[in-house]
Amino acid sequence: MDRKPVVAFLCVHNACRSQMAEALGRLLAGDVFESCSAGTAPKARLDPDAVRIMRKLYGIELEREQYPKPLTSLPDVDIVVTMGCGVVCPTLPHLCQEDWGLSDPAGLDDAAFVHTAREIEAKIRSLRARLAKAAPKKPRLSQQTVSVFPVSSSSADSVVTAAGASVSVKATCKTACGQLTEM
Repeated sequence: MDRKPVVAFLCVHNACRSQMAEALGRLLAGDVFESCSAGTAPKARLDPDAVRIMRKLYGIELEREQYPKPLTSLPDVDIVVTMGCGVVCPTLPHLCQEDWGLSDPAGLDDAAFVHTAREIEAKIRSLRARLAKAAPKKPRLSQQTVSVFPVSSSSADSVVTAAGASVSVKATCKTACGQLTEM
């Protein structure tokens, strides 16, 4: 069965920007990729202003399902997105990486948090569009349908499409991440 790429949003404290990105990734792109987040030095709790702004703008209750996590809590990831805080994760294997260069709104006014949330929203929508465009197309119902199944029982990352072509998550990520840095 085809699987969605896993996108990890990383920052130092995993309390604000990366948490906002994880939540917006789930909300706006959950049909295309899986979202997770972590930090190199996670704080004890989420930034209360980030929690409040995400509730106000998107109706998302960050604290319901999310909390600051270390890198060791991440699943296997395909794409790493750093928030712009110089996070270096040399032991975190991934296919490609992007730095979003977002300013940290922590300690600033609501306008800074709203600006950051809107920037993240735009970047999530862009990443979703790139990954959706690169993903193998599903056959139309009017075409002859062939089941989608793993190429081998040991490879959940590679599938045979209805057209008989072998497609991998790696190929999808590489195509979608044309401007990303391959690792």
